[in-house]
Amino acid sequence: IPPNTASANLIGRAIAAAVALGANRPALLEAVGINEATIRNQLSRVPGVVLNRLLMAIEIQLEKPAAVLEIGRDSRPRCFSDIGFATRLLPTLFDVIDANVQMQELGQNIYRVSLADQGEVAALKWNAMGNDAQEIAPAVEFSIVTYVRLAREIWGDKLNVAGVTIQHQPRFDRALYEQYIGYPVRFGTK
Repeated sequence: IPPNTASANLIGRAIAAAVALGANRPALLEAVGINEATIRNQLSRVPGVVLNRLLMAIEIQLEKPAAVLEIGRDSRPRCFSDIGFATRLLPTLFDVIDANVQMQELGQNIYRVSLADQGEVAALKWNAMGNDAQEIAPAVEFSIVTYVRLAREIWGDKLNVAGVTIQHQPRFDRALYEQYIGYPVRFGTK
């Protein structure tokens, strides 16, 4: 898999979630310089910068600074042909998240998420892989919200997030992060 790329499937899911919020699909495609044929080809990959451009274009088009968090919450596999759908059939939340972490390169390799089992606690870490943390902030924020949403799908109200720390600085009002993630967020940390 070429380095610093994102899959057409991930791009398509982000666009579909944005369109559900009222975004204009053709305008988004034009804003990031890709076409329908690219995102319909499940094997297609685009430069990683396209993912970040798309996420920022969604925020601009919807005139919502936290649109990335909203689509991260709403972007989910919709059918069995999406490989991420199968992970929901695993026996535990840890297994589900571990399978998603193992498959992440199929979606993107701009950053790397790792999962550590620490007894009763599981810790997820995002590694920017040499990319500037502030530059890839939209993609990382999108990813964080998708993992929290995934955990909530499995555990519901029993989910207990011990904390969320983010290396980059907030891109908009901190209260919006807490609203979409559901937990206080500290910025500018490792």
